[in-house]
Amino acid sequence: MRYIFAANTKEIDKRPFIEYLGGSAVSGSPFKGYRGDIRVVDTRELEDEFNIQIQRYHGNGEKLIEHHVLSLPAQDQLTDTEFESLTREFLEGMGVDNSMMWLAACHNDTDHSHVHIALCRVQLRFDDSSLASHYGLLANKNDFERGMEIVRVLEQKYELTPTLSPGDNVNNKNQASIIRAISKSVLSSPLETVSDFVHAMAKRGVQIKPVLNKTGKIKGLSYRLNSEDGRWISGSKIMSTVLTFGALCGKLNFSPARDDATLGLGANPKLPAVSKFERDVKTVSVGMMTSVTHLSNQAREFINRNNREGVISIETDNYYKIGFKFNFNFTPQTRPNGKNEMKTWETIVNLGTKKHATPFAKAFSDADIQNILTTTE
Repeated sequence: MRYIFAANTKEIDKRPFIEYLGGSAVSGSPFKGYRGDIRVVDTRELEDEFNIQIQRYHGNGEKLIEHHVLSLPAQDQLTDTEFESLTREFLEGMGVDNSMMWLAACHNDTDHSHVHIALCRVQLRFDDSSLASHYGLLANKNDFERGMEIVRVLEQKYELTPTLSPGDNVNNKNQASIIRAISKSVLSSPLETVSDFVHAMAKRGVQIKPVLNKTGKIKGLSYRLNSEDGRWISGSKIMSTVLTFGALCGKLNFSPARDDATLGLGANPKLPAVSKFERDVKTVSVGMMTSVTHLSNQAREFINRNNREGVISIETDNYYKIGFKFNFNFTPQTRPNGKNEMKTWETIVNLGTKKHATPFAKAFSDADIQNILTTTE
């Protein structure tokens, strides 16, 4: 908590860039005005409230406080009100209720606006009768995976740039998220058996293989995009509540006599033919605008040398307003094939964009224009 609000003397310089977003504590913001040029912060009342909540728990759990960080991509911005709403929705999705203690603060001391959340896991619980109550701990099994699922929903709702999950291979463009999205779409259609699911996923370019225990029984499932850079990812890492073998059997009928062959097991395996997975053409969004005629000679030469011609589409609904954010999207006329052509296209986009980032920003030197490239999709 002291770290979140830069309460330590050595972090005084950070205090002007931190804002209290909210929480369930009665004492509210720890910022108590200024003493000269120094912002005064006192977290003692907040600490007391958290300690009272902690003392209500009498179990054996050891991890009673969690620290979450929600970080925006550098080119995205939210108002404090929007960030507070997003934070509350994230916590609600994680199972936080009104009986719990939490607080949040927004940090703007880096290129990435981010929120720090201190959460006490002590939660009021009710027995089966719904009458007798006690204080237990908020479940944290698979909390990272659950948290990332909630983040994906919030990215869409608040129109934020989708980003890779921590630990994902940047060259794989978040394959777990792609497989998750495909599986949700497949499972929204009428399916009865595990074989139906395997065949439907195969048509969408996703391979499935079983993971066996020492006795030869299925203990899990792994998934892979049928593409040049596809990699096997366990169902528990993609979506533990749906894509593990146990979770899938809870939704669909599984019969070894019927489904083992579809999974490539048994004396006569009958694996389905898997369609080649192809990503959509990549688009790079930036916080400024130019036209094809303004591309640099270097970018033009690169395009001509690689037999590529760029087409730029521009979204400018609020073009004449200062402080707005909009996109312009580079899209190739034909889909790049393979890693080398895709890397070539990315280089073309970056050359054209970065060349004009500086002069465009200078033209709007008094405006709050974002001039940093987004991640590539």
